[in-house]
Amino acid sequence: MIWQQSIRPKVIDRNSSLIELNNRIRHKTAKLIEQYQRFAFLSGDHSCAIGIWGGVMKALVKVNKRLGLIWIDAHLDAHTNATSPSGNPHGMPVAALLGLNDPLLDEISANQPIMDSNQIILTGIHSYEEVEKQHLDQTGVSYQVMRQVHRVGLKRLLQNNWKNLSKQCDAIGISIDLDAINPCDAPGVAVPTYNGLKLTELLDALSSLPKPIALEVSEFNPYADRKLKTANSIFKIIRAVFNLPESRKDP
Repeated sequence: MIWQQSIRPKVIDRNSSLIELNNRIRHKTAKLIEQYQRFAFLSGDHSCAIGIWGGVMKALVKVNKRLGLIWIDAHLDAHTNATSPSGNPHGMPVAALLGLNDPLLDEISANQPIMDSNQIILTGIHSYEEVEKQHLDQTGVSYQVMRQVHRVGLKRLLQNNWKNLSKQCDAIGISIDLDAINPCDAPGVAVPTYNGLKLTELLDALSSLPKPIALEVSEFNPYADRKLKTANSIFKIIRAVFNLPESRKDP
């Protein structure tokens, strides 16, 4: 008799994995803030922002402080499962942080603090669906499209954003989706989007700001990178944000 066993590939539940990942991230970032440590977080998917900033908020709430968030992105990231054409969670982190009604986002957020509309400002927007705009308009969140960036200047906008958030919040964080940058400077991203920010302009603006409590750089796809352009851009962003000296060991 020949005994046979059917071997089936393990089915990975994407939603369960996303919930677990953000739980782990939230625990880690909360601990870092409780230990008074600034940090930079690099990820390949902007849905990680839910856990990153959720953890920061959990730590700050314990000492009666509020987080303000400067969000630099090509997209509004304000979809829910009900409105997203793709169903991809990387288009939903702003909706999750704001506590927009969505069962999956509620699970990912795991009862973390919810942001008020005056705790986040989005900048560099140049690709979005109308329903996302409606979501943010209804909640009163400020967002700045590329037309405003060209008219006012990125440095002035970010400085004003920092100043305005500081009136409402005790600590400021910065979240940067690499697709906000022109693909010639950052080709290694999940969703390349043209007519975005110039890297030199972004670096100049970031270096003019005070040091944030934390930095997130997201949507890095090393397989799509060319000649380490995106990797080098990430190093430059981290140096600009935290005013770090250049190193000969940098790639």
